[in-house]
Amino acid sequence: MASVTYHTSYLVSALADSRKARKAREIGVEILTEKQLFEYLANGFFPPAKTHAYQRPAPPKFVVDWKTRYPEPKRLLIKYKDSHDQYSARELDVFAVGISPSGITYVSVLDAEGFKTFRMDRIIEMNEISQT
Repeated sequence: MASVTYHTSYLVSALADSRKARKAREIGVEILTEKQLFEYLANGFFPPAKTHAYQRPAPPKFVVDWKTRYPEPKRLLIKYKDSHDQYSARELDVFAVGISPSGITYVSVLDAEGFKTFRMDRIIEMNEISQT
């Protein structure tokens, strides 16, 4: 497991003060020793996880000041690099361009999957498609 999340039910840890163990305690994940894990497995019974005491905070509200709105959407073909450095080519209709409070420019679009926003700084290539 890469990290302890709100979806983690148990953490098996030999170190009580590891970074993962501290995170598990913070969000209410039960920590087991390796011995406890093997006892549960040997008995063929694993108790249900306790309810996490910590409630996940709500994500911050996505705010964009839409500076330019197009009365008719502009059809574009873009090459996009996402936050995981994965590239994709997408055909989409742009409805608006705006800026977030942190200064990031976004486009509001409709593509084959539905309405979305894309960061302009992740668009590698952009070509307008003529609509005839």
